[in-house]
Amino acid sequence: MRRGEAQHHGPGDPMPGDDGDAADGSVSLRGVVPWTTCIFACGLWLGCAMAGGSRWSGVEWAACADAMAAACLGSSAGCAIGAIAMAVRAATRCRVTRAGGAAAAILVGLCAVSLGAGLRFEETVEAARKPRLCVPDEGRLARIEAKVSAPFAERGFAVDLLAKYLVRPTKFVGLVSDVVFIDEAGGRHGIGDPDALLSVAVFDAPPACGVADRVAFVGTVRHIDAARLPGDARMKDFAARRGVVGSVVVESPALVRVVTETVTETPVADAFARLREAARHRVRAALLEGVSDDERFAVRSMLVALVLGDAEDGYRTIENSFRAVGLSHILAISGFNLAVLGWIVGLAARTVSSDQRVHAVACGVAALGALVLMAPAASAVRSALMAIVGASGGALGREWNGDAVLAVAAVAMLVASPSDALGAGFQLSFACVLALRHLS
Repeated sequence: MRRGEAQHHGPGDPMPGDDGDAADGSVSLRGVVPWTTCIFACGLWLGCAMAGGSRWSGVEWAACADAMAAACLGSSAGCAIGAIAMAVRAATRCRVTRAGGAAAAILVGLCAVSLGAGLRFEETVEAARKPRLCVPDEGRLARIEAKVSAPFAERGFAVDLLAKYLVRPTKFVGLVSDVVFIDEAGGRHGIGDPDALLSVAVFDAPPACGVADRVAFVGTVRHIDAARLPGDARMKDFAARRGVVGSVVVESPALVRVVTETVTETPVADAFARLREAARHRVRAALLEGVSDDERFAVRSMLVALVLGDAEDGYRTIENSFRAVGLSHILAISGFNLAVLGWIVGLAARTVSSDQRVHAVACGVAALGALVLMAPAASAVRSALMAIVGASGGALGREWNGDAVLAVAAVAMLVASPSDALGAGFQLSFACVLALRHLS
């Protein structure tokens, strides 16, 4: 175009380089996306929390929850269709008016609230459809066959100052799932929810088995009782959130044997679990290579807790000491740990290439590896998801909004587990990040 010629635009075309408000009160469609993502995340959390706090979210109200889930999901679909229609109409003009943006935001919020409630009710229905695991009476000696879900690790008996003066045998604790109780005649009973967990404690030495192995053992069954005193830990509630329905005490590792004659129904998942546990074992061995095992310093427990999120023997004592001075958050896996990992990976990537996209891809791969290897705590999952989303935007050369990245992580976690909306770990993790972003 020669100088002096006027450039003509259509009635809905934006002016070149103009990302702000237009004279007719319209705004750029691209600038609305981060706010829409945040509204959707807030609405999804609100819907999951409201449904979780209602009486229909209980398993005993599963019949009502089924109808509520259908109604909420249908309402969410209707609002989604309306929001998509408005978005398509605005995309043809590349701008959206303020009134249209407000209407679209309301539709997106209603869609998210209905979707969150529907997912939470559907989760209740699925839990009600699963058969219950019938745990035998307290103190009964039982023969059990199950699959190892978490490896056996050494655990202490107490964390107070007098615990080290008590002479107790070494205890190793693991988790098993897909539990079957076998009676004296060989009958198999109690076949229930395959995801229900039993905590198994073995004395003296860990049993010779690994993750995803099918094992048979004999032990004393114990129920998880509710707290009897106000100061007692709410172990029953804590165990219920983890899916643990009882515990078994095995006196000797010789009573645990690997069952080889059964064929697994989930070979792919078992292979992945074995691969993950082998990788975690190698990372742990590399971390503790050359580290002193002096109990006075307990550096080993701190390293494993900071990198893998595992609470080893001796970690509880350190955690209590840090909590006494108000620094217990330092030991939790959070964004700081992922930031250090990203800095190390980015520094290594700079020695290979000067392209920023290569650095972003390397950081995203490292965050994905951390997400797979770390213990599934809410703060760890949130940090890893945020790092992956941010790295993906950097690899594609796109700008990213911090609040929108946090919203995407929240949406992914709530869709995977709607019941986490009322969890203290989920709420504190996201509330702290928002406070650091906007209040500090």
